[in-house]
Amino acid sequence: MIARTNTGATARAISRFRPASPIRR
Repeated sequence: MIARTNTGATARAISRFRPASPIRR
């Protein structure tokens, strides 16, 4: 679903939809 381009930015976006994001790098 979410590409691994901006892990930092994506992690924040995922944190909004999922409190426990699977991708935490």
